Amino acid sequence: MNRRSYLAAVLGVGTAGSGCLAGVGGETARIADLTLLNLDDRTHRITVAVGRGDERLYRESFSVAPVGEGEGDDGVLVEEAWMDDPGRYVVRAWLDDAETPEERRVPSENRGGNCYGVVVRAREGGWLDVPMEDGAAGCGDG
Repeated sequence: MNRRSYLAAVLGVGTAGSGCLAGVGGETARIADLTLLNLDDRTHRITVAVGRGDERLYRESFSVAPVGEGEGDDGVLVEEAWMDDPGRYVVRAWLDDAETPEERRVPSENRGGNCYGVVVRAREGGWLDVPMEDGAAGCGDG
């Protein structure tokens, strides 16, 4: 391989890989909102725990009725003062008596962003997912 081809290959890999590293390293983010929803047809207990480093910031269990049932019950919105502080967070969520939590890291390791909305959803059939959105609606506030 000649020098020009070698440099083109190395620079191409470096450039292509640079975006993948955006969420890795010393970067921090804040959690604009943490929402619990129940999209199943029966009530579930959802437990959420959030940590930053070795510090446990939050742990709470909620009985969450199906969305649209009950008195204005369209889920649970968690609002805590620590959510305004940028950091490297770990969000864990358990559905009912599950032993193993779903876990997400904020900021995400595979994409950039300095502010996230996190949704914990009980899905039809009794399983849990935890999607995150960088640049969520509440991110413009701070």
